[in-house]
Formats: sequence, structure tokens, C-alpha cells
Amino acid sequence: MAKVARSRGARTGKSVSAAKTSNMPKHSLRLFHINQGLPNLQLLRAEVKEMYDVLLGRKSPPIDLGVATMMEVANAYFARASEIAGSIQEGESSGAVPKGSAYSKFRTGELRHFLEVASKTNELGGRRITVYVKKLEMGEG
Repeated sequence: MAKVARSRGARTGKSVSAAKTSNMPKHSLRLFHINQGLPNLQLLRAEVKEMYDVLLGRKSPPIDLGVATMMEVANAYFARASEIAGSIQEGESSGAVPKGSAYSKFRTGELRHFLEVASKTNELGGRRITVYVKKLEMGEG
């Protein structure tokens, strides 16, 4: 059974639930579970597709922090994709993952594109926070 952490949304002040699994540290920097390790390519593609679906608004994000949601989620997804890329690169340099293999092509193709989308979404989330803060300062929020 998953434990649930509660925090306050940045914009709404409403209570926010974030599922915490038993393998997450008690004091994690992330408010929701991020996969770990390097599974087979089919599972990696499914994981990246799931993250794309959230960033493109096809699925709900795993947390709701109001105006900060986009940046927090995109940042976490960028970190996970970077971890995957690093693991594949480590395998390539050790010889465990042959260059030109399906993993290498995934890293230099699909994963590289996802990293760019997550990075741009993170930047957009930061701009949304800036606009929100400016509106609050001007009394429009």
C-alpha cells in the first residue's frame, strides 16, 4: 500500500496528495515516485511515452502544485531521462551496450528528443511562475 504525503499547492493552497512508495526515501527531493534503473527497451519506451503524455496534457500530472506543477513535473522527468541516458552511456563505455545497438539508438533518438521537450517544458513552467508572481505583486493574482 502506498503512503500519501500531503503538501499545499503553490497557487491554490489546497491540500495536494503525492503517492509515495515504500522504496522512496523518507526525505525525498521529489514529491512523487520516479522510476529507477535501466529496464528493457519496451518498458523504457512505455515510460517515456507516459511522461510525454503528461507533459503534452494528455494525462494528469502525478502531483498538483498549482502554477508550480509544470516545472516540478518537467524537472523530475528531465532528471529521470538524463539518468537513463547516463546509464546507457555508461554501458556503452564499459562495452556492455554495443554502440549502434537498440539502446544506443534509443538514447540518441527518442530519448534525446524527450530531453529537449522536458527541458523546454521546465523553462515554460518557470516563466509561468514568474508571470504569476508579477501578477501577485501588481495585485492581479
